[in-house]
Amino acid sequence: MKRLAIALLAVLAAVPGQAETIAGAAVVVDGDTIRIGGERIRLLGIDAPESNQQCQGTAGAWACGESATVILGVLIDGRPVTCVWDTRDQYDR
Repeated sequence: MKRLAIALLAVLAAVPGQAETIAGAAVVVDGDTIRIGGERIRLLGIDAPESNQQCQGTAGAWACGESATVILGVLIDGRPVTCVWDTRDQYDR
């Protein structure tokens, strides 16, 4: 699973009009968004719950957004991330 997640990180969006890639230490914003330097980068093809989102399960409500954020942080684990530009989204990520 870790290899799959790391492979997904390789298909992130970077800065259009600049180099085709952006790389460096990633800060996790939520389960589908990171920041490298001043650039917010949305994971392509991933739609994770918002960081403050609650989900309902058979055992009741749980902090699924917080869990998604933590799991992305565990998968990145302080390693440098390289992102390849695809396109900007509606939030300029």
